[in-house]
Amino acid sequence: MNSVKSWIKIGNKSVLAEGRSGKRLISQLFKNPASGQLIDYTLFDADFISVIIFPLTTNGEVIAVRQFRMGIDRVSLELPGGNKKVEDKNFIETAERELREETGYKAGQIIPLADKLWIDPSSCTPYLYSFLALECKRTEKTEEDANEIIETVTMPQSKWIDMISGGKISDMKTIAITLLAISHLSDKLIIST
Repeated sequence: MNSVKSWIKIGNKSVLAEGRSGKRLISQLFKNPASGQLIDYTLFDADFISVIIFPLTTNGEVIAVRQFRMGIDRVSLELPGGNKKVEDKNFIETAERELREETGYKAGQIIPLADKLWIDPSSCTPYLYSFLALECKRTEKTEEDANEIIETVTMPQSKWIDMISGGKISDMKTIAITLLAISHLSDKLIIST
């Protein structure tokens, strides 16, 4: 028996602050279904949908990117990804483009891993889609966006997992999508060490 009920949105969201690239802080009123109390929640909102890719080279190594992240004020090692652009016909096309732009690799095969993944369902409305990219080959140089400085890194899957376990990789979306990819790969027996 599920006794948890959905809360009801009251009225429209109001924008408290708006930043670049469609990111904003909003306020939304909700009605508690148990008490009837109205509660004003502050949420992070955005106009974009992102993709994150778990790419493997033709010899089974993980392809990752190292870049500075303002939110944590340090360099982060994470999986490549980015936002869907208007010209992208679908999210697979977004994943292919982002993989090529950020790493210079082209995938032989792209496999969707999960439906929507919520970044933080308690306080964020944006979500992302996850993909596994197999048989990736380096075909061209990277096409970094303005203000992006990215280093492409490859490593064996076992080292990647050790870095996650040891706290060297701390990006939650990277860790979650690694788990989805490893689960998919273990079902297909494509794991390399």
